[in-house]
Amino acid sequence: MTMSRYSAGTLAVAVVGGGFALLVASPYLQAVIAVILIYTIAVSGLNLLAGYGGYPNLGQATFMGVAAYISAWAVNTVDWGFWVQLLVGPVIAALVALVVAVPLLRLKGQYFAIATLLLGVVLTTVLANTPALGGSVGIGGFNRPGHGPLPWLSVLIVLTVLVTLVCTRIITLPMGRHLAAIRKDEALSESIGIPVYRRKLQAFVAGAFIGGIAGVLLAYNSYFISPDLFGFYESFLLFVALIVGGAGTVSGPLLGSIFLVGLPELFRFAAEGRYLTMGLVFIVVMGIAPDGLAGFGGRIMSWISARRVAGRPPEHAVADVHPTPLHTGA
Repeated sequence: MTMSRYSAGTLAVAVVGGGFALLVASPYLQAVIAVILIYTIAVSGLNLLAGYGGYPNLGQATFMGVAAYISAWAVNTVDWGFWVQLLVGPVIAALVALVVAVPLLRLKGQYFAIATLLLGVVLTTVLANTPALGGSVGIGGFNRPGHGPLPWLSVLIVLTVLVTLVCTRIITLPMGRHLAAIRKDEALSESIGIPVYRRKLQAFVAGAFIGGIAGVLLAYNSYFISPDLFGFYESFLLFVALIVGGAGTVSGPLLGSIFLVGLPELFRFAAEGRYLTMGLVFIVVMGIAPDGLAGFGGRIMSWISARRVAGRPPEHAVADVHPTPLHTGA
């Protein structure tokens, strides 16, 4: 299946799910779908470096938090509009990523993962000790654009579609092909002239910018934010969503977000036991689809296509089958 077909399928699911939320779903389901769309955006940014580049980034929630708190500061101090915040917050998150990337991207493997994990610890500690931003209690003041849930869901659908299209475009450019090569063999990629450090830096900063978009949207979606929303646990959940959905795939962020957000709601009837149930389901899913739900779906589609091809008679055999003319002699 080509990349364009994966992208079209992802967009179709996002639009159909969003349309269902707009036209049919109950307020409860609308709230769940809104969170799924926000998580899809955040995981799409994470997917650039962690998925295509193969670098385990456990700090995506950090950049979400930077943008969300910039938005909170703007709401309560300078009264910027939502759209200005949606631009400024992610830009500042990307600038923070550019600064911290200089030392971080010199690390590899588990060392890089631990370093990005510490980013979240630093952020939550700073925020919890900053009274002007609400301290450990948190801060609010967000008012969604438009009136009612429908305009807000429309904004989330449009932004999810745009982010998916942009990420799809990025991975078809030399940057995306280089990231795929780095994931397979970084040393070999560098030896053949691929600018490894620059590509990692671009993916890290771009992913932080997209994460910043998700951070602003999360702040407005929940009306209130606190430091614990952007710590290690949140970053870990985003990484799990990427792995379950399928790292390095277009549809992985959406599928992983549906799994991560939808599954707890599906097992809400089990109260505290739902976490045990989720863990068991996660183990089963990873056992069946170690390359993620997107990879599992791709294998099924390939099997179906192969079966269809196998069921067709060869073209030359069809061409050779003609009625034998009847000869009666003279």
